[in-house]
Amino acid sequence: MFNKCGMRFAFRYIQGIKTPPNAFLLCGTATDKAINWDLDTKILRGELATLDEISDIARDSIDHDDRADSILLDEDDAGKSVKQVIGETKDRAVRLVTMHHGQVAPNLKPWRTQRKFTVNMDKFLRTRAKLLHEEADMPDLSPWRRRVMNSQAAALNSMARQGLDFVGEQDIVEKYHLDILDETYGVETLNVRDTKTAKARKNQEQVDNDDQLTAYAAGSMIIDGRLPDDLIFDVLVETTINKTQSTQEIKTKRTETDVDVYLNRIANAVASIQLGIFPPTQQTNWWCSEKWCGYHNICPYFRRTHRPGDPIAELQGAGHADDLLPILNQSLEEVAKKKVEDEEEGTKL
Repeated sequence: MFNKCGMRFAFRYIQGIKTPPNAFLLCGTATDKAINWDLDTKILRGELATLDEISDIARDSIDHDDRADSILLDEDDAGKSVKQVIGETKDRAVRLVTMHHGQVAPNLKPWRTQRKFTVNMDKFLRTRAKLLHEEADMPDLSPWRRRVMNSQAAALNSMARQGLDFVGEQDIVEKYHLDILDETYGVETLNVRDTKTAKARKNQEQVDNDDQLTAYAAGSMIIDGRLPDDLIFDVLVETTINKTQSTQEIKTKRTETDVDVYLNRIANAVASIQLGIFPPTQQTNWWCSEKWCGYHNICPYFRRTHRPGDPIAELQGAGHADDLLPILNQSLEEVAKKKVEDEEEGTKL
């Protein structure tokens, strides 16, 4: 969230302002619960749960979700009541878990689901702070740059003193031994999967650049001592208009460099948060809209037709421009040049 929009992070986690979810989010939560139950049953009993069992779990998840009565309706829900939308959401969740149960789950080899991990980041932050201080002591740095680097280092040390944990949850972990040595994966395969519900199919580039999967890889690198062999999105697609269903399995990988870059982003976010800096996203991004951001009506960086107050009242008369000066100088130079040319021509005559 911080990477997408610092202001959204500030509203949610600094100011504690929560916004109602939409029905799609409720559906995703219900689908995850049912799928995890299905796979947990496979881990414990060696076989999947019954379809009736996981369908009931999906319905009950939405029935008992405290957020259901205050969901945000979008243009797809025009003319419908909240009750109607909730009913359709339960039906959709059941269709999605049925699709996963029949087409995806039988092929999985789950070892853990909803695997929570925690990494103490204090030493990491202090090391990054030390490097910043060392860079700030380099010669030929401007005083401004030196101050900025030392401020960032101080922010990281401050957070380290408070204590910071990197906490994550790997959706589905596969860990199993192969019967024979595989040149690609070795003797044991470690995969981390994530189930996604979507209204359209995803592409490889989206998966290759997904930060969530990089976070999974970072967790395994630290906890398991190795990177996952594959990071996988199992995508359950149901189109909005004709309810066409399909599944996707999209694999990707991460390197140690990818993890290092991701951890550097964490350090940068930590420093920004400690310094009270929350950069807004570009308003041209699709998530910066009334439909996808519940904070648009209170965000000072969101373009609106009407905004209270006079935002530039204190700036009236505080600026000036010299944009005519280059034109004037050019004109004076041309006049002087013409005068010299005329005088030279007169001398010749």
